[in-house]
Amino acid sequence: MEIHCARNPIFDQQRNVFGYDLNFRSGFQDYYDHLDPRNTSDPIPFFKFRELTDGRRGFVTASRELVLNLNTSVFPKGLITLAVPEDLPPESDVLDACKRLKNAGVILAKNHVRPDEADSPLLDLLDVARLDYRSVPEEERRIVHEVLREKRVKTLAAGLTSAEEYEDAAANEFHLFQGEFFFRPATAPQGEIHTNKLTYLRVMNEVFKPSLLYDELAGLIEQDVSMSYKLLKFINSAWFGLKYEIKSIKHALVLLGPQEIKRWLSIAVVRDTGQDKPYELLLRCLSRAKLAEQIGEQLPGFSRRASELFLMGLLSGIDALIDQPMNVVLEGLPVSPSIKSALLGERGGLRDVYDVILAYETGRWGDFSETAGVIRLDESAMPDMTAAALKWGNNILSES
Repeated sequence: MEIHCARNPIFDQQRNVFGYDLNFRSGFQDYYDHLDPRNTSDPIPFFKFRELTDGRRGFVTASRELVLNLNTSVFPKGLITLAVPEDLPPESDVLDACKRLKNAGVILAKNHVRPDEADSPLLDLLDVARLDYRSVPEEERRIVHEVLREKRVKTLAAGLTSAEEYEDAAANEFHLFQGEFFFRPATAPQGEIHTNKLTYLRVMNEVFKPSLLYDELAGLIEQDVSMSYKLLKFINSAWFGLKYEIKSIKHALVLLGPQEIKRWLSIAVVRDTGQDKPYELLLRCLSRAKLAEQIGEQLPGFSRRASELFLMGLLSGIDALIDQPMNVVLEGLPVSPSIKSALLGERGGLRDVYDVILAYETGRWGDFSETAGVIRLDESAMPDMTAAALKWGNNILSES
């Protein structure tokens, strides 16, 4: 049985990833309802949680039935936070079950606590409470936050879409943060892209052309002392293991070859343009690139465009890395019209692959199935391809 899972990062006060909000296609909708809570042989992937969350905590929302009857032996210790649904009443059997779960070491959370729940005995059992920053009025948030602070419950500000919302939540001493804000360009006046970053983008475009021209690529790299140094350092690293004397930038490129140039450049672009950005943004760019490439290799209509799809995925977060609108970034970057069209939202072509990835990332399973049908993608291949892409991205970042 294939396991389709979308994961949304949750950040701590230092903008490090604390854990992931998990949304499963089979079993998780508004709550988790397909698992027999007493059956430890159920194929729902508790045994894969470490892989799904990179060893961090996974937040899952449970049904009332699961809260009441869960056999905690199916949970990997220390990895799961069980979130009770927002409409779960604090009845005696629910409270008894939550106490049992707490005593078994399960971390309890609750989605969307309301002001009228301030006196609910369920709050006394919580470790984390989620507050939606956009849908809850400011005064209601303040009241709930004060109640939770008194009960020493950690608060999670969800749905953050702007720097203003994030800064307000941080100033109000929220503990955890979640939302697309972390993947968007910073709100700053438009300006020119830094020359060093623009050079990286132009080099990247040259690398992903169907026919790699070493002279032109070497000429671009030689314009940037830092990039030249990093290339030479990479090729002489213990990881690559070469003992040759490098005579020129072109010589270094030829020794690497097209595939290793792509690998090196992926590291250089993401790391150097995103030094002040969350790790998760860098990982998203890399994993999208690898996933788009894998999807292309699976489909007859895209098999010859796998490298182009890789570049599209890698560039999909470049606006947030450079803090410029996507259309401004692409104006100064000589990428193919098909990549530009896809990243600017025009339907069809490469955009269909991008839309499949976006739908899968966000757990919009109906949209995922519809677009997968358009491009004739075998949906059952997505879990393994997604896991491989995430593993590849983490490896790239850990080696740089």
